[in-house]
Amino acid sequence: MKERFYCFGANNTGNYVAIGGSSEFIYLYEIKNNGEINETLLKRPNKGKLNFLTFAFSHNTFVTGAEGKVNVCSLNNRKWKFVELDVIQHVEAAMRDKYQLNAAEWNRDDSYLFIMGNDKKIQIWKGTATNHVKTVEGHDKLAIFLQSHPKSRKYMFSSGRDGILKIWNVLAFNCVKTIHAFEDEKAIYDANISPDGKTIAIGGDRTVSVFSVGI
Repeated sequence: MKERFYCFGANNTGNYVAIGGSSEFIYLYEIKNNGEINETLLKRPNKGKLNFLTFAFSHNTFVTGAEGKVNVCSLNNRKWKFVELDVIQHVEAAMRDKYQLNAAEWNRDDSYLFIMGNDKKIQIWKGTATNHVKTVEGHDKLAIFLQSHPKSRKYMFSSGRDGILKIWNVLAFNCVKTIHAFEDEKAIYDANISPDGKTIAIGGDRTVSVFSVGI
């Protein structure tokens, strides 16, 4: 069976690129200043389809999700090491057997990691450590989008099939603004924030709407 790649990520300086998907390995590439590229195969702790691969902003660290499990992989002393976050412990018992992961994102200074699954909730973890801080109610329907504010460590954005975009105060762990993207509550499939953090484009059902963030 051919390998399929579903996830791609790069660190903030662009000298590490990681690719993953159906393979039991993550393909990691180090791009040196002289243009030389070194490939490393990192064996994944979980063999199922990779749901996401997201790098931190200020560390050589990335997070992956597969088979309902989240692993943070960090570079220490030239070696990459995986550490599992026990996210399933913070999922309601009735959902644990069918729990799937949709997205993960650090806030701008990597002090908090937001993790989103199919239980419609958002788990908040402390930085690159393994400490669970809080679980908050996310969306009324499946949510698949997380993005940090490009300028501020304080805000995180989420959206989902309920047609709602939420802006979170990362430091207070609460939602500070809600944007109803479409009048008939059609699903949001993707969104993207402008580099200055002032506007956001939201897409769904062959429609793109642009809103002022207003924070």
